[in-house]
Amino acid sequence: MNAMEFGLMTDLGMTRAAALLAGTRDAAKLLGVQADVGTLEAGKAADIVAVPGNVLSDIHATEHPVLVMHLGHVLLQKGGS
Repeated sequence: MNAMEFGLMTDLGMTRAAALLAGTRDAAKLLGVQADVGTLEAGKAADIVAVPGNVLSDIHATEHPVLVMHLGHVLLQKGGS
């Protein structure tokens, strides 16, 4: 559902970059957990979602993850070699 929300935010006028930041960095700050999550930095949890293409060109790419990593552990990996 989170990926779908990025599309809804942009449909309502947010830029793609602002929508992505709202769902990551800004959400972590709002919840008071920005020291641990929300951005990719040394010492933070390795929570990563990789998608095909460029989300700044097509926000709906977030709806098709090819890799999901939580706390440094791969939970989903599609395709590739």
